[in-house]
Order: sequence, then structure tokens, then C-alpha cells
Amino acid sequence: MHLPYAHNIYDVDLKTRTIYGPDFISVQRDHKAEVIYFKVDRYIDYVDLANTVCVIEYIIPGDEDRIPYIYVVPFYDTTKFIAEGKMIFPWNVGGPATQTEGIIEYAIRFFRIDGDGINAKLAYSLSTLPAKSKILPSIEGDGEIMKAEYDIPVKAYESLI
Repeated sequence: MHLPYAHNIYDVDLKTRTIYGPDFISVQRDHKAEVIYFKVDRYIDYVDLANTVCVIEYIIPGDEDRIPYIYVVPFYDTTKFIAEGKMIFPWNVGGPATQTEGIIEYAIRFFRIDGDGINAKLAYSLSTLPAKSKILPSIEGDGEIMKAEYDIPVKAYESLI
């Protein structure tokens, strides 16, 4: 898929496993209102990452149990930076990621599973180091506007992902 990019594109260095992400990624209680784009080498060693699944694993601000959530990357753009051997993918930030203001920690993982059912096995996995960004505060409220207009309780965001 090829898209025109109006936003900044943030680099991911797979040699050092470092994400050079934004200072903030969204505002509290926004849902899919912000898209962050990452640019990464398409090929690393012998692997074409366009043939893997990519997820963004994240821990929401203030989660003392540090339970990770995942965002499944819906597509790769393998054409915009083809001459550089790079590809781009989005993170459409929402759901649990924006429930609480504060520092969000996230990492990017590429993986491939071979086989299916009981014979499935992890054939490849590559992860970045964790990065940190901010979920900015919004005007405090009781969420009634959201409920009234959309009938979506705050705790049910994850069902929309």
C-alpha cells in the first residue's frame, strides 16, 4: 500500500534496536485520532520483514502490573522508500493506549509462525528495545459526552481495536 504522508515518519534502527519516536503520541481519551508512522529496514540479515507480522507492544501509563497490550500493524508500505530498502508502517493510536495520561512504553516486534494448530511454532522473532513517549492530558470529565454520543464505555475501548 502506498500513502501520502502528512505526518512525521519516525526511524527505527534495527541494528541497535532503537526507536526514534515522537515526544508524545496522543491525547488522553482520543481513539484512533493519531497515526504514528515508522520507517524501518525492509531486509535484515536473511529476512524480508514484509513477510512477517508486526505488532506494537505497549504498556499503558500508570499500569503497576505492567500488562502489555498489542496493536497489530495492518499493512506495510514497501514502495515509498523502495530505493532505500526501507518500508513504512502505521500505529493508529487508540483504545487502552490513551485511557490515561502519562508515559507510555512501547516496543515493535516482527515475527513469523510456521505451521498451524498444534504444529505451529515460532520461526522468527525480532524486537526493538522499549521506547517511551507521552499521552498528553485532556480536559477532565466524567466521560458522559463519549457515552452519550457513542454509547462506548471507557473500559470497552479495547473491543474496538
